[in-house]
Amino acid sequence: FDETTCNRNFLASIPIAAMVRLLPVLLSVAGGIAWCSAIVAEQQEPSCPSENGGTCQEPSSPGDEFLMPLRWRGFPYKVSNPRFKHTIYGGGFIKDNFAAAGFEGPVDGEDWDVLWTHKPQVQALQKIDLQPRAGRRLVNHCFYFVAAGDKCRLAKLVNSIQASGPATLPSFELDDQKQLEQWQRLVLEKPDQHWVLKPCLGGASKGIQIRKGQEALDAQASFGRHSVAQQYLEKPYLGFGGRKFHLRLYLLVTRWAPLGAHLYDDGLVFRSAHEHRPHEQRSEVRDAFSSISQEVEALPLADLWNVLDSAGHGTNTSLEVWGRIKEALRNLLTAGTQEMFGTFENVQVGRSFSCFDLLGADVLLDEELRPSVMEFNIGPNMWVDDHGVKHKERLFKVKNPMVQQVVEWAALSARTREPSLKDTEHIEGSTLLHFSRLI
Repeated sequence: FDETTCNRNFLASIPIAAMVRLLPVLLSVAGGIAWCSAIVAEQQEPSCPSENGGTCQEPSSPGDEFLMPLRWRGFPYKVSNPRFKHTIYGGGFIKDNFAAAGFEGPVDGEDWDVLWTHKPQVQALQKIDLQPRAGRRLVNHCFYFVAAGDKCRLAKLVNSIQASGPATLPSFELDDQKQLEQWQRLVLEKPDQHWVLKPCLGGASKGIQIRKGQEALDAQASFGRHSVAQQYLEKPYLGFGGRKFHLRLYLLVTRWAPLGAHLYDDGLVFRSAHEHRPHEQRSEVRDAFSSISQEVEALPLADLWNVLDSAGHGTNTSLEVWGRIKEALRNLLTAGTQEMFGTFENVQVGRSFSCFDLLGADVLLDEELRPSVMEFNIGPNMWVDDHGVKHKERLFKVKNPMVQQVVEWAALSARTREPSLKDTEHIEGSTLLHFSRLI
């Protein structure tokens, strides 16, 4: 076995389409070409581990982590409904992207390198004896930043860091007596201010009520304590068709220690089908929505940027607004996270896998185009064909390039057992081409 053989075998294991896209990283130490010379050099020293009584064993094949085929599992270990047991998160185009990146699967059982599921599987995985891989196992969902998916935890985080100035809407965890009393005082002081009441663990805008003054207090009393009250944005930006809207953006956290977070450069705009009239009574249908419906359309993010850049807003160009959004998200991910959720190193203790998070972020813009982060989604909708033919092409154009790059990043990351920070950043920079590094 020599360096030439190593390089040839390594390159032969990678699909041509993926090789063309990943050529820069394949020519790096992290990618494996220069790495082969190190592998050959290692063969000069036999391995005689002490646990084998000092007896030398035949070394494993050089470059196993690059020569072995990767496998992925798309089936959850634990589901709330048996009909979801063999449902792939995102559907058919997800399988296509894993296949294009050289993965075998989706497989059942524990013979996998990447686990891709809609809901976190951490608790189920801790009950399973996962054997070591040639590289390392990667799991979608770290179950660390629990402010994603839990509005109560997000409200607690927002309140703890409000003084540091993150762009968020004031939120109150109504389970917390101190926050409940603080919110009740605000309601009485500002009776014309609307509030969005929602369950902590609800999704798809289910169970939401928009109330103000005494109606808000009465609604909260019957709503249940495991809920939050979030200030309603009274003066949204209406220069995009005169309708209320919010942005659905996508964050990839490749690591929590040290933190590496990347914002996808594209996204969606969810816009109401109804003209927004400031003095009309607030409606949960017109004013609180989170997905496509008969009342809500999905538009490309580029449509909004084109309006901003052609409307003569002065410094409020798309580039300026995008910068404010990035800063708001950066603040929420960094300010107070360890104090609220502990160190990630402690969370990771005892786990036999590495992890990443693909989060959804819902962002509002006020009349001065200042962003406010409404919430994070732990498992944003990745399907492209669940809203009919009308929206399928549009959703595919946004989500497919994103998934393609996430899967290519996962492929190279899963092949490296203990990458250095330099190698990790190189893999990220060489694969996440349509992402902006936040941290």
